[in-house]
Amino acid sequence: MTSQAQKFWEEKYKDKLKLSPKLFPESSEDKMLVNLLGNVAGKEILEIGCGNGYISLYLAKNGAKVTAIDFSQNSVEKTLNLAKNHELEIEAYQLNALELRKLNKKFDIVVGKFILHHIEPFEEFSLCLSASLKKGGRGIFIENNSRNPILIIARNNLVGKFGIPKYGDDEEYPFEPREIELLKHDVGNVNLYYPNFVFFKKINTYIFKNNQKFKLFMNMFKGLDDLIKNYLPIFHKYSYTQVVEILKQ
Repeated sequence: MTSQAQKFWEEKYKDKLKLSPKLFPESSEDKMLVNLLGNVAGKEILEIGCGNGYISLYLAKNGAKVTAIDFSQNSVEKTLNLAKNHELEIEAYQLNALELRKLNKKFDIVVGKFILHHIEPFEEFSLCLSASLKKGGRGIFIENNSRNPILIIARNNLVGKFGIPKYGDDEEYPFEPREIELLKHDVGNVNLYYPNFVFFKKINTYIFKNNQKFKLFMNMFKGLDDLIKNYLPIFHKYSYTQVVEILKQ
């Protein structure tokens, strides 16, 4: 991640005064992550890309020994302030995901939400992740997905143009199948889960901007995604969101 991307995320998390955590777990992907985690009490857990600190806070509340890292110092400070505000202990550091070895610690579980697709070179990170997990440990990540060619065409040609908002930095790219293969090679078995199907709902986010004036159309697009989720499992792998579970061998 370059200094330009870092500047983008520092700006995103600059407001450290908002310390009240939003609901977590909230989305279907959040709930899948929690289900996969199981009982976290007493476990050493690392969150990569702690962002707003909500996942780390949830883990600490449930008895985990939490370490959190982020490239953004504002994010780290927000996470520490959240922990202090809720009288919980979280270790948080400004650290690049490629520098996990500097923590000098192995973890039972490593988690992250929409973070893997930011990390380059991923070949290097895959080895870092393997070295940071205990034998039998797991990585559990909520991620986006580059398998859907229609979404990728829209991303490359529409987002950031024609009044369509761009929510990420200029360097990120959706998580790729080749990166999943790297994790299989360097770490261990990989399971992919699709608790939600996200395709048509992206129109609600980018075109309608979740404006309730378009509620009828937004419900229609949500209904199309739900239809595919419930009755067309062959298309699940083309969902924009997925949960990636990695089992260290």
